[in-house]
Amino acid sequence: MRVNGLDLSGSEYDLLSALVDSDDPVSTADSIYEKDRAAYTELIRGLARKKLVESLMPRESSRLRSVTAAGRSAVTDYRAALAQAEADKRDARRHDWLVASYGIVGGAVAGGLMTLLLHSAFGL
Repeated sequence: MRVNGLDLSGSEYDLLSALVDSDDPVSTADSIYEKDRAAYTELIRGLARKKLVESLMPRESSRLRSVTAAGRSAVTDYRAALAQAEADKRDARRHDWLVASYGIVGGAVAGGLMTLLLHSAFGL
């Protein structure tokens, strides 16, 4: 999803979100690093290139130093965009159900009226 000109992959968003939600982002990052070093390193480098996090030695290692204000804003904006997308989906589904319901009721009423008219006009 692209928000405010920023395009994050699902993995990047998940990691950044976990770091923002953490009381101690560095410890959280270190525990994630120990589980899957290669994937973590690639994700942190990508986030650092987008200026969402700062790493200790960006070229050699990608150990997290801190989450930037832009990183915190990105998570807030993504969450708002996801909530809005979900609300839009709910509204679209609600609209579809209402249209279908009105169509069914309207069709039943029109069919009943036509039946009454035909019976009264032609005695059918």
